[in-house]
Amino acid sequence: TAMLHSHKRCKLIDQEAVDTLEAKLAVDDKNATEQALVQTALFHWHSGDHAKARTYVQKVAEYADEYVCARTLRGWIDLTCDRHMYVEKSVQFFDAVLADGEDAPGGGAKNNIEAVMGKVAYLELKRSYSEALELLNRTIVQHPNFTPALIQKATILIKSSDWEQAAEIAQRVLTKNPSNMEALML
Repeated sequence: TAMLHSHKRCKLIDQEAVDTLEAKLAVDDKNATEQALVQTALFHWHSGDHAKARTYVQKVAEYADEYVCARTLRGWIDLTCDRHMYVEKSVQFFDAVLADGEDAPGGGAKNNIEAVMGKVAYLELKRSYSEALELLNRTIVQHPNFTPALIQKATILIKSSDWEQAAEIAQRVLTKNPSNMEALML
């Protein structure tokens, strides 16, 4: 997929190479593992093609609906797209992952950091700051060195006008890493 993407964006497109890659991709798509489909969806998401990313994640759901990485990625894809309908549904994917038990296939757990951070981003978008802070506090207790949760908490505290606590958290991050740009900007 990445090679095809690169070929199509060249100044001079080698149509024969594009055709060959498209044919190979069609065959590979049929035999792809869940992890390969998730990686392809991740590539399309980072490339800004939410529709294709969603398509690949849905293929994973057809084979293994309990695959946590795919459900979490689907939540992020929907949360970051420009369509209100998908943004509203994104929290359902994060909630489903967070509701899973420790023994779920694909690495699922009630404390999946990617799902927690996705739900926090959704709650921040909805301005439900207290609920987002509650989730972040639990995550920080379980993963005290997870800097993105600390930065996100400081950002939400600033939005909540709790300047003093936001400054304390930024200082905590800077104590661990004096060159952390996000903490320096806070």
